Amino acid sequence: MRKRVKLDWRGEQTLRQVTNRATAALNEIDRTAERHAKAELYPGHGVRTGALRRSIAAIPAVTRGRRIIGGIGTTKGDVSAYARVIHRKYEYLTKGLHKTIPSVLDIIHHHMRK
Repeated sequence: MRKRVKLDWRGEQTLRQVTNRATAALNEIDRTAERHAKAELYPGHGVRTGALRRSIAAIPAVTRGRRIIGGIGTTKGDVSAYARVIHRKYEYLTKGLHKTIPSVLDIIHHHMRK
């Protein structure tokens, strides 16, 4: 049985550890949402050549002060205008995020317990 250790939450090392783990968790959440968003696109449902599906990417999380910011979207390039039109019609990014939400707490829990 593990010995429980009381953490000093004001300590810089603890804060850095929690921030790193939360950043890793957000990156995994974003990659999961990316995978689900890509699955929402298929021939007859937003896919013509596959360029849009290939352009969907998770944005690596960054720390700004006490905030950790990440996300998913399409990479810049020729598909950006097409991506907006297809998203309005099929909401592939939104649906990908909604399919990810049920697993968010499990992902965070996994990363915090490492």
